[in-house]
Amino acid sequence: MIAAVTPIVRFRMLSLASSITKDPGAADVLVNDTIVKCAQMVDPAKVPANKIVSYLMTMVRNTAFSWFRHDRVARAHLQKCHELTAQSSLAEAISNETIEYFRSLVKGLPEAYRRVILLKVLDGLDYEQISKKVRIPIGTVMSRMHRARQGLLKIVDYLKAE
Repeated sequence: MIAAVTPIVRFRMLSLASSITKDPGAADVLVNDTIVKCAQMVDPAKVPANKIVSYLMTMVRNTAFSWFRHDRVARAHLQKCHELTAQSSLAEAISNETIEYFRSLVKGLPEAYRRVILLKVLDGLDYEQISKKVRIPIGTVMSRMHRARQGLLKIVDYLKAE
């Protein structure tokens, strides 16, 4: 089958590939891919001699369509990844801004309340873990959390009034 790819046939394949891809470099790669695919997959005994050129041209067209389909899927995947990255960056920026705002609000609380609420909110610890980390009874942790929340509400109310 590769013997059928004479310079004239290759030129016709390149012309078709160029008209499809609109890029001479891509057209050359497309023709080479088609020739390799043809050598690997096609049994020359099954293709009539008078149909070899049209068979090769059809393979060029189909290979080009496969490229475009793959390219479209790849571009869609890259677009989705870009959107997720942008959303993630925005969420991270908002999250960082929110955390900094929360930290500035918590600075107005007494140290004992500040420590337990930071461990709960920012570190995500439960009351038992906070109790072990701070070395105070769990009931004290619960009491300090309640008082810290009440203090934060007062700070926020004060800021709204201004």
